[in-house]
Amino acid sequence: MKEEHLYNYIDIVERVLAYIYVRKIFLRYAEHQISYSPFFQGLEKDDGVNNLYQIGEEIVIDMFPKMSHDFSDIGTYVQSLWAAEVLLRLQIYSHLTFEAIFIYMPLDLIYQCFFVYHEMDFTHMEKRFDEERAKTSVLGFLLKRRKIKMSELSKKLSISYQTLVSLKNRRLDIKKTSFDTIYKLATYFNVRPETIAEIEVDK
Repeated sequence: MKEEHLYNYIDIVERVLAYIYVRKIFLRYAEHQISYSPFFQGLEKDDGVNNLYQIGEEIVIDMFPKMSHDFSDIGTYVQSLWAAEVLLRLQIYSHLTFEAIFIYMPLDLIYQCFFVYHEMDFTHMEKRFDEERAKTSVLGFLLKRRKIKMSELSKKLSISYQTLVSLKNRRLDIKKTSFDTIYKLATYFNVRPETIAEIEVDK
């Protein structure tokens, strides 16, 4: 996403986050729906030509088709507006998929940061994101989340243990490894290949 398009989309994303907040939708599920929404995937690759304008209510209906779509009680919340801008700015800053951004900085962490950072420049949230990203790779986070040992994963996927260690610790650039390896890992962890490879999707 290009920075010059940021303010075209903040209000739309705020509507989505406000709906998630008011309806008390499980945040991990909400992150998944955002990550695989055609609208948000379009934002990742926005070049200023694509017509991505949709009202927030339409996007919510697409993302959560089985839930109540009464928007009369969905107000505007300062936290949701701030979180929407943070989310979009982190995509502009990192060029990663929203799925990868949520791995490093889940919605609940973004909301926790509101009380500390909401009156500061957004570069402080970029720095906080870098701190989270420096802890380990996407693969490292997913290994921890799934609670699987690399030796076990190596056997399951027929990927050498040394390769997994190098990828986890970023000693080997995952973007330069074989697509077969990336695909196996993405399929096992149920994420997009671009996410586990930490590809800059709008480049």
